[in-house]
Amino acid sequence: MGANRFYPGTADALRFASSKVYIVTTKQSRFAYALLKELAGITLPPERIYGLGTGPKVEVLKKLQKMPEHQEHQGLTLHFVEDRLATLKNVIKEPELDNWNLYLVNWGFNT
Repeated sequence: MGANRFYPGTADALRFASSKVYIVTTKQSRFAYALLKELAGITLPPERIYGLGTGPKVEVLKKLQKMPEHQEHQGLTLHFVEDRLATLKNVIKEPELDNWNLYLVNWGFNT
């Protein structure tokens, strides 16, 4: 765990988010959960972490916007933060995902 860290501002953004946060990562879910808990003191329910083996990120975003609990939140803005331009380009190609606001960050693959 000690070799890992969050990029500046990331942990606070997760900690103080005013809406539900879901993690969609290529890391194993259990590893993402442990990083959040141990390094940032954030306990996110495991069912809100989509990691390695849950499918391509595009498919996970489709699943998230169709989940029954999201139906009660119609009209909310959806945000997807990503560090790979190729992944965002895949999201853009999917008309079904047009309601997502997309953000390319300047960390991770972009450093």
